[in-house]
Parts: sequence; structure tokens; C-alpha cells
Amino acid sequence: MVDVKEEILDFLAERPNVVGAYGYGSGIFKQTGYTKDEKPQIDLILIVKDMKNWHQENILANPKDYSLSGNIFLTKLPDAIAKSVTGISYQSNIKYKDRIFKYGIIEEKDFLTFMNTWKSFYVPGRFQKPIFPIIENEKFYESIKVNRENAIKVGLLTLKNEKTNIKDLYYNITSLSYMGDIRMMFAENPNKIKNIVNGSFEEFDNMYGSNNKYFEIKNDGTIKYDLEKLISNIPTLPSALYNNLSMYVNSSSCSKEDLVEIRESIITYIRNINEKESIIQPAKGILTNGVAKSLIYVIPKLKKKLKK
Repeated sequence: MVDVKEEILDFLAERPNVVGAYGYGSGIFKQTGYTKDEKPQIDLILIVKDMKNWHQENILANPKDYSLSGNIFLTKLPDAIAKSVTGISYQSNIKYKDRIFKYGIIEEKDFLTFMNTWKSFYVPGRFQKPIFPIIENEKFYESIKVNRENAIKVGLLTLKNEKTNIKDLYYNITSLSYMGDIRMMFAENPNKIKNIVNGSFEEFDNMYGSNNKYFEIKNDGTIKYDLEKLISNIPTLPSALYNNLSMYVNSSSCSKEDLVEIRESIITYIRNINEKESIIQPAKGILTNGVAKSLIYVIPKLKKKLKK
């Protein structure tokens, strides 16, 4: 992974300053379903102080990062349009040396807000899976930590069976960001969730399996957790999710019998927000990347989907 970090730092050195940078996906972490000779795209999320200013500087330094429509959308139109809903804009299919890069730009204030509230789930869902810190500060580290703690609570609350093993919990946490995502219907590998967890099981253990206060792993691989404690902690869930839940349950006094309603309310909220964002974000992607680059990105995914 050291070599990949050097490649990323070289890539970033030719672009304007970022205050945070994280790598993710199959270009960095092993996923089942890829051959040893494949070099998957390197995916990055870059955190900046001001999105529009960053793109205005970057388009002068790296005009090939942009399509004509992307230039207009990201540097000429009001900033709120580029940041709409998910807060992040992506540039994809960027050739650098012998690798292909894709990066998303998000402003610091939006990153921290979404990670802590789940008002948008697009970026928080990404950070519930393995990520590779390239540039990080204490604020970002703490927000990621809180986001993952909330993922544990929601992952446990939405388990269908109380008696389950650790891998099933990791599958459940990973599935949160794909619930309701329309891309899973036609452009994503149907085994994506299992491929992510199975290929990066050690990273998931490092993220969730140690030093957590919500469950313990028994010798046989099953997990033990206190459901009543989880229910009592519902008010500590991200505010956007809790505000939705409070319409259905009074978490200060609910019992185990309310768990079905709690579970369905959580799933409904996450499914609805993912569905909306999975429609809007690709549409933004066509504007920021242009039709040609968007097709280059989507076609391999469609081919992989059709092979399954």
C-alpha cells in the first residue's frame, strides 16, 4: 500500500491544495472478483475549503481533468448547484502515468456535517467501508470515528437475527450504503457487498471488531450484544436519522417488542435517501464528466454485471 500512497501523493502534488485526502475501493483494497493482473481505478475523496475556488484553480493546472460541461458546471455556475444534495462532485477517468484516477471533491464543512448528521448518506456510507488516509487531521479522524460507531449501532439494530456471526454484521454494515441504490439494479456487481467484505476482512476487523463498546466476538465467531443498551442509545444516532425515527418510536421507553418497527424505520430512511442520491449523483456525474467519460466509467460495470 506504500507504493499506492506514493502514486496518490504524486497525483495530488500536481493539483491545488487539499485539507483531507482518502483513498478507497478496489484500486487500494483487495476485493474478490479481480485478477492479479488487473489495475483497478484509484478512487479518492478530497476535502477542500472551497469547492468552486479549488476547481477554478485546478482547471488552469489540469484542464484535461474536465469536460466542457464540467468546466461550466463546476466553475461558472453557483457553487450550491455543484454541491447539491450529496455535497460532492466527481471527476473520473483521469489518466496519470500508468493509472486511472477518479476523485470526488467535497468542502470541509459539508463533510463534517454529513458525517455527523447523515443528512446526506453518500459520503458517510463510503466511510463505513475501508478507507486509506492520505492526508488527515484530528477533526476528520474524529468525525470518521463517530460515523463508524453509528454504523455499528445501526448495523446491529437492523440485523434480522440476534444470533449471528461477525461476517454477517460486516455484510450488514456494508449493505447500508447500497440499500435503495438504483445502480445495484443495472450497473453494479450483485456480489459487490460480499466481495468488499471478503476481500478486506482484516480491515473491517480493524475498523469494527476491536475496542468497540457495543458487541464482543465469541470464540466461535458469533457476536454477543446488548439489545436493550442499543435501544437506549437510539437518541445518540445521527440527528437526521433520529428525527425520522422519533416519528415512530419513543426511544427513551421502547422495549424489545418495538425492534421490528425501529428496524423498518431505519431501513426506510436509509433506503429513501440512498435512492434519491443514487439518481441525482450519476446525473451530476454526466454534467461534470461529459457523456464520453461517463460511458467509459459505466460500460465496464455493465459488462461485469452481465457476466454474473
